[in-house]
Formats: sequence, C-alpha cells, structure tokens
Amino acid sequence: MSDQDPASEHLRIIRQLMERATVYRSISAPVALLGGVAALGLAWWHHEHGLTWRLFLRNWLGLFAILSVLNLGLLWRDAARRGLPFLNAGMRLALRALAPPLLVGGLVGLVVALKSHDMGFVASVWALCYGLALLATATFAPPSIQRLGRAFLAGGLLSFLGNQAGFLSTGDLNFFTTPVIMGALFGVLHIIYGIAVLVSARRSAR
Repeated sequence: MSDQDPASEHLRIIRQLMERATVYRSISAPVALLGGVAALGLAWWHHEHGLTWRLFLRNWLGLFAILSVLNLGLLWRDAARRGLPFLNAGMRLALRALAPPLLVGGLVGLVVALKSHDMGFVASVWALCYGLALLATATFAPPSIQRLGRAFLAGGLLSFLGNQAGFLSTGDLNFFTTPVIMGALFGVLHIIYGIAVLVSARRSAR
C-alpha cells in the first residue's frame, strides 16, 4: 500500500461524513428543539423550586441521557437506511473528535459537583466542553453546527467569568443564577439552532 492510500481513504471518509452530517443536521433539528424546550422547562422548574447539587445532577444528566439516546437512534436509523454498519469508519472518526471534550467536561463537572457543589462552575464547564466538542467536528460538520459550537463557547466563557466574579450563584434570584445560564445555553441556543435548520431545509426544498 502506498503512502497516499491512507490519506486518500481519510479524505474519502471525511467526504462521507460531510454528506451524512448535512443529513443528520436536518433530522436532528426536531431533537434539538425538543431538547431546548425541555432544558428551558427544567431551568424554569429549578428557578422556581430551588436547586441543590443532587437535583442538578439527577435532572440534567437524566435529560442529557434521554437526548443522547434519541440522537443515537437517529444515527442508527440513518446508517441502516444507507446500508452501513452503525460503527463505520466515519462514525469512529466523529467519535474520536467528540469524545475527548465531552468526557473531560463530564468528569470534571461530576467531580466538582460532588466535591464543592459549585453548580455555576459545573454549568460553565459543561457549556465550554460541549462547544469545544462541536468545534472539533470542523473538518466534516456543516457551518450551522460550527456556529452553535462558537455560541456555546462564548456563553460558557461568559458564565465562567460570572461564576469566578461571584455573580453566578445557585440560589440568589438574579440573572446569573445557574438555572438561567443552563436554560439560556442548553435551552435557547438549541431552540434557535433547531428553528434555523428547519427554516433552511424548508427554503432549500422549494
């Protein structure tokens, strides 16, 4: 096998991923909308009824788990429709890009939540690492996913600065509370993304 063969195979996989990512963006828009509305609802509930670190972990990790299962179901259905194995070369490449920041964010957030109960810091870390995970797909993802990643990165940095300055708290009813930050980032941003993708798909279909 020549030295060019691995490079050619890598480029072929990236092209396939770009095609599948465009399709996935369209079929995942309803899940993004559903997740955004659910995140807003959960954030409102915590804002009205209070927030402890145990409730935070249980409710938000539960929501993330449900949405992850839905997304995996979409990917599995798309792979089956195309006659591809679920863990094909493209999927493995995507997982290698997404897994490091998501694992770091999940583990760091869990440790901080268990040790110091600083939910504002956890919210910031989750948003930052989620944004980095989306940006890690730059070689094969559509521009809309990159814009979503940059929005999460900016929001995560702002919430981190608010947390370190003492404005992002768990219980005080001000704009920088942890529920408001989670609702604004994981709720509003996903709703905007889902609506934008659906509108773009409808325009392209005309």
